[in-house]
Amino acid sequence: MRLLWAIVASLCFVCSAQALDYPTRPVRIMVGWAPGGITDVAARIVAQKLTEKWGQQVIVENRSGASGMIADAAAARAEPDGYTLMLASSPEVTTTPFIQKSAQKYFVNDFIPVTLVSINPLVLVTASDSAYKNVRDVIAAAKAKPGEISYSSPGIGTAPHLAAIMFEDATGIKILHVPYRGGSPAAVAVAGKDVPIGFNAMAGVMPLISSGRIKVLGLATSQRIASEPDWATVSEQGVPNFEYTVWSGLFVQKGVPAEIVRKLEVDVHAALAEPDVAKKFAAFGAIPANEDMKAFVERIKRDTNANEAIVRKADIQADK
Repeated sequence: MRLLWAIVASLCFVCSAQALDYPTRPVRIMVGWAPGGITDVAARIVAQKLTEKWGQQVIVENRSGASGMIADAAAARAEPDGYTLMLASSPEVTTTPFIQKSAQKYFVNDFIPVTLVSINPLVLVTASDSAYKNVRDVIAAAKAKPGEISYSSPGIGTAPHLAAIMFEDATGIKILHVPYRGGSPAAVAVAGKDVPIGFNAMAGVMPLISSGRIKVLGLATSQRIASEPDWATVSEQGVPNFEYTVWSGLFVQKGVPAEIVRKLEVDVHAALAEPDVAKKFAAFGAIPANEDMKAFVERIKRDTNANEAIVRKADIQADK
């Protein structure tokens, strides 16, 4: 029996030592979205910082399609050794499983949340010369003409679509959804006055804001953001406690040694705290996050419950 325990202890020591040496070869970060989007950008910023810290190449691998599920499935099948990571956006974790049933498998059964990486604010926007000056103007117009004021979103079941449904519920208005194939077309539709307002990720509208073609009526965040202190929140403008946040977070497969998970959490937090990172994120309309694993897990639970309720109430399905 003593010999058996000695062998077990020896094996545990070897496993722990291997984990502490991690990484000893290149690491890849899987992203389920095309290059240039905020999830991809966040992954590349983190990859660069980890490469510098570890002395091992960290590579971003994009496998876009199926609302992130192609990359999710590939990452789930990878060996749980810490050398294949997953940077996922909140919709694919907290919303897609209720819209596309096959998505449930991956995050519920196959992944461990490691850490939040970025917060990607949503904004309510309108054309720069629109008569709408603030959120109250939109609410008043929608109440005067129920169901006639239209808004754009990047598509059915996307975060901006769900945020708009929450906005309707919170204000008692009814607005007409006009879905587009992505954030950029949805934002351009607002700039071109094809629709009077739109909900979109801040990252997707920054170029049009910078060029003066659209303006922000309200932020769907709990507080104003440091990079744009003049933008008022929706909550400030008569819709108490209104908040709908999109985020990206790092995940690993279940079975990855705890020592590696902890090292990833610590090293990514250190990378996100570096002075130049906030500036890089801000250029793409995002904020680097500083949230430990426990808080991240709670965030996932909270957002999942909220999004499930919205999807069920609105009867949003993949084939609709």
